[in-house]
Amino acid sequence: MWTSRTELREMSMQSETAIVTGATSGLGKRITEYILEASCRVAICSRSAEHVNETLAELSGKYGEGRIIGYPCDVADAAAIKNSWRRWRASSGRSAFSWPMPA
Repeated sequence: MWTSRTELREMSMQSETAIVTGATSGLGKRITEYILEASCRVAICSRSAEHVNETLAELSGKYGEGRIIGYPCDVADAAAIKNSWRRWRASSGRSAFSWPMPA
């Protein structure tokens, strides 16, 4: 079931942080924008540090500073995931939900 931006706002998700993988292009980037449009915060990751930094600059300019953080992370690498998870937790608190959703 897809959640609308209105439903996200009504669920008081503004104080939560969504984690979006593959967030620097395509569907992942559009989902990141959708979540930002719903007034939520987002933590993004992608394998390329350059792409993460470019996306952070672009979306921070469009949606405001402090609403989006990001780190390079290869989600096929368990150690990289643990490292990124620690960094996200330290900078943003707990995660409300993630994209893609775990199986």
